Amino acid sequence: MNVEVETEDVIPLPSFTMSSLVAWSKGGAGFRRFGKVESDLTVDFSAPNRAALATRVLELCTVDPERLLPPHHFIELSVGKRIECLLLLAAGGRDKALSLVFTCQGCGEDLELELTLDEISEIQREADKSETIGVDLEGRRIEFRKPKGRDQELWAGAVFHDEQDAAVGMIGSLAVTPECSTAIGTASVSEIEKAFDDADPLVNFSCQVSCGECDRLNGYRVDLMETALDMLSRIQSRLIHAIHTMASQYHWSEAEVLGVPEWRRHRYLQLIEAMKK
Repeated sequence: MNVEVETEDVIPLPSFTMSSLVAWSKGGAGFRRFGKVESDLTVDFSAPNRAALATRVLELCTVDPERLLPPHHFIELSVGKRIECLLLLAAGGRDKALSLVFTCQGCGEDLELELTLDEISEIQREADKSETIGVDLEGRRIEFRKPKGRDQELWAGAVFHDEQDAAVGMIGSLAVTPECSTAIGTASVSEIEKAFDDADPLVNFSCQVSCGECDRLNGYRVDLMETALDMLSRIQSRLIHAIHTMASQYHWSEAEVLGVPEWRRHRYLQLIEAMKK
């Protein structure tokens, strides 16, 4: 989507490999900040197909004045790359940090891990160096491609008998080595999944946090895609609250409220809050 956005408000896109796209930044391509325009209110963050939701948000916020991006490009990116893009958009820029809050499994103390967007991008840059994943199964090297947004969207609508059937079916759809389906069985699923985790660490992100109270080293897994979508949902909720407050006070329409620059909306909300005291 292309809207009029001031250059300083554009969040530069992350670096991409040659196979994805080169020199996006030269044409000014980037993300506009979410929660600024009326179309941001139309996003349903309760949608069951989370991959399709992620694609929609990325496309909705894309600014591409020179039309460098291929149509439907974000759906063809690897899942890890999409997560990096979502986190960049949700945080509002590369100079921001992601704060993850946990509970110590030993003493119950609150723990916090801060990841900068640069650290997240560095993790993904390493993952971008390889586009396929090789696993040795039954004496044979089998190559898999990394899952893309399109795969996630298709899997969300697929019907499987159980979790194991889903894992085998999804892994099988990613195999690029011919006639290898017999090697992908129940026993090999965990081995293949580990290889996928190692090759694309943002997808099933794991971290360790030490507790300053009891010295326990805690291990956690974090769904970074859901983390980003939750951050974006909260941005939308704040915008809806601002519209409701100003419309109630001044009897403005939704469009009229959104037509007020953000810094002035903030000032109006301060004045309304001061009136309540």
